[in-house]
Amino acid sequence: MTIACEVSVHWPRGALLCLDRTVTSPVADTLADLLPSAAASRPWLVWYAPGERVELTGHVLHMWQCKIANLLTEEAPTADPAELLVHLDLGVHWRTVTWCCGAWLAGGAVTFTSAYPTAAARSGDDIDGTAAAAPQPDAAPHPGTTSGAPTALAAPADVSVAFAPTGLAADAELQVLVPREPLARHWPGTLPPLVLDGVAEVMSRADAFPAQPVESTRAAIRLDPAGSAGTPTEVSRAALVAGLGELACPVDAPGTAERAPTAGAGHRAALVRARTGLEALRGVLAAWQAGQTAVLVSPDADADLVQAAARQECGEPH
Repeated sequence: MTIACEVSVHWPRGALLCLDRTVTSPVADTLADLLPSAAASRPWLVWYAPGERVELTGHVLHMWQCKIANLLTEEAPTADPAELLVHLDLGVHWRTVTWCCGAWLAGGAVTFTSAYPTAAARSGDDIDGTAAAAPQPDAAPHPGTTSGAPTALAAPADVSVAFAPTGLAADAELQVLVPREPLARHWPGTLPPLVLDGVAEVMSRADAFPAQPVESTRAAIRLDPAGSAGTPTEVSRAALVAGLGELACPVDAPGTAERAPTAGAGHRAALVRARTGLEALRGVLAAWQAGQTAVLVSPDADADLVQAAARQECGEPH
């Protein structure tokens, strides 16, 4: 919104100078409004995987995103938050949500690799099970694959975060490894040269972050410029939030997020099932937009675990 106003300035000799000044009112950042706040005490994100249940309140998520935002702004090679691009090779996981929130809080954008495969699709013994598995397509083409060698992105990222060294983007100036284990306090083993510990380093950062206003037109997600014709190369913060309405009903198709139950009175939580990090993230944001707890289920979860999560968290079978 543009507002025109007249400013009168009185000079010492009594002369009157009139200036026509244009004041631009910043567009509301709807994505920032969805991110967890320090005052949110209820559960915001619950993660289910074989042998795992992780519950994160809004306050805890806020702490994680602030610590990650501080790490990114202090260690990333770019000084301009608008240019910050964070590559994530974490698949469908609760840590994907924390790193996305941290990147967005810092004013940057994220990009994803192929989906974290299900147990049935695994054919190798890599540390995180992704190196030897065939990649699953995302909702739109994204830079990078996990192929047993460091990933080469179409557009180099400033920061790359992965569960295994093979998932790190080769061209990223700042590389970070994080463990899958929810209670891990550091990387379990020897880190490659110049690679940061994504738990120990994050936990050492401040719990608060002085976020600056961000234009809603700034990129939230960067896509592969070599994708199919007509595919946008980026999704703005405003467009990402505006597109969440498409997830109002569950969708059962490969590469898309499934949310159940749908938003409505009496539903305190929404089950989020997805095959890609991007679609999982969209499902989580859609739940938050509806004021619900996002119950994110690993692609490795079998039918019994999915039903148990639905009964326990959503109050009804799925």
